[in-house]
Amino acid sequence: MSEDQSRREPRWTASQTSSPPQAGDFDELIECLILRHQEQAWSQAVGAGEAALLEAPLPDQAWLALADAYSHLRDAEQAATAYEHLLSRPRLPAESYALIYAGAKRLGQAALAVAACRASIEHYPEDDAVYFAMATQMSKLGYQPECIVAVLERAVGLAPDEWGYRVSLALQHCRAKDWRRAYDALRRAPAEKLRSVECEFSASMLARCCEAHDDHPRARALRAAISRIRARAERG
Repeated sequence: MSEDQSRREPRWTASQTSSPPQAGDFDELIECLILRHQEQAWSQAVGAGEAALLEAPLPDQAWLALADAYSHLRDAEQAATAYEHLLSRPRLPAESYALIYAGAKRLGQAALAVAACRASIEHYPEDDAVYFAMATQMSKLGYQPECIVAVLERAVGLAPDEWGYRVSLALQHCRAKDWRRAYDALRRAPAEKLRSVECEFSASMLARCCEAHDDHPRARALRAAISRIRARAERG
């Protein structure tokens, strides 16, 4: 490598052990933040990001990298502040909302995860997976079944062949004691797929719903799921 090439190469590359750029060099601090984030060197990413913040406002990509680094370090307060700043932006790429959702889930912050889903839906309303993710977090927050049903119905409408959405929708109808609508959602899910249900309580509730409607193939599939779950638990 020539002397000129050496000067152009960032001094914080993965193959080197030198310190990050010093305060005052904003562009290099941002590059360092992004690189260290990609390397999963979370503490060094935070150091570069916080130094850059002292110089000027961060671009959205840098904010996202800093927030993600905070979340991996389990600094919930700083991560939430950074994620909330990002959610206040007029519009982000769809993958950015997905990363905010993932970070919020990592920290166990269901309300923040729901907020990320709401923001994503506002700009990208045709993504069925976002509605399902939002419904999952709403359930953790104790939303009423009818609120979650409205979100899941949107997911099912966008992806009618996604049987997992139908199972979740049926469960919410069961919670609301609306057995007719529960079965209407469930009967469109292939019976063999119901053997894959992973929650014994859910499988039991759905099996009772199917039995009440004389749908024995689906009831048997759900009872088989229960037997599998119990056998696995006994094996430890």
